[in-house]
Amino acid sequence: MSERTTTRRRQLGATMRKLRARKGLTLEEAGRLVGVSKATVSRYETQAGPVKWLVVDALCREYDATDAERRAVVNIAKDAKQQGWW
Repeated sequence: MSERTTTRRRQLGATMRKLRARKGLTLEEAGRLVGVSKATVSRYETQAGPVKWLVVDALCREYDATDAERRAVVNIAKDAKQQGWW
């Protein structure tokens, strides 16, 4: 049974991709900075698989996200599995 991607999860992926691109890092470089694989970073950005908010937090710090950006992204990651009200 495939799991449907939530709106929060899509938003998380797009934001993570934007932050990494802004910093100018490749998937491999980003993963190496926080101790995860290139595939893990890619899964976070493409909405595939589970998300660990601690890794999201670490990535945001490496991407030099502002505190407000980081808090917002971590909150999305914590709620990523929830379906919307509809």
